[in-house]
Amino acid sequence: MDFVEKIKGISRETWIALVALVIIFASIAPIIHKSVRAEQTDLVKYVATNDKIKDISDKDVGKYLSENLATTIIFVDPRNSDLNKDLFKYILESNGNTKLNREIFIYEEIYPTTFLNNLKLDMNDKIPVVFFEGNKKTKVVNLDKKTNLKKDFANIINKISMGE
Repeated sequence: MDFVEKIKGISRETWIALVALVIIFASIAPIIHKSVRAEQTDLVKYVATNDKIKDISDKDVGKYLSENLATTIIFVDPRNSDLNKDLFKYILESNGNTKLNREIFIYEEIYPTTFLNNLKLDMNDKIPVVFFEGNKKTKVVNLDKKTNLKKDFANIINKISMGE
């Protein structure tokens, strides 16, 4: 018996069951993929935090922005490892004594997201600090190798957080 004859021998009910299984797997796959990606992100992600600087996840950032009038977020790209180390070292060493006038957030990009792509931030050798009014990006300041974090970090963050 050749392959074509075997296919012709499959009953209509079997074909319906096979098509139903394919549809079920195709609809479940994106849900499973999203869940696995979120778990991977949580495992890989490392963000230094303190009393005034909090981590914000990809799943929470949109909701948080829509619920708050003014938010400052530092966007960290893992490819900028030297800059990130300097920033995280400063945050950890400051022990919350950063002289920030409000809470800010750090968002670490592990996977490209629509949210981050829509912001159109230049993250090459820079750490963008973005001030949002609601969901709208209103101001961007970049931290780079020249930024003296101990001297200038609080001033930069406080100015952008005030909309200056």
